[in-house]
Amino acid sequence: YGPGVAAATEDMAKGIADYVGVLDGMEIPDRGPRGSPANYAISQKVGSALHAKRLAVLAATS
Repeated sequence: YGPGVAAATEDMAKGIADYVGVLDGMEIPDRGPRGSPANYAISQKVGSALHAKRLAVLAATS
């Protein structure tokens, strides 16, 4: 198991690089108190950005 995980490190890094770039480029406000609607808005913003990137990658590879 361990050798397989070690061997996949480079592939994993390549596979998530675009998505990490999306997250790095985002302006995310500070978290609000627990249960705050602002926290849900942050989650939605992140989710929407990652989903858009996924759709762009899929469109480019089809």
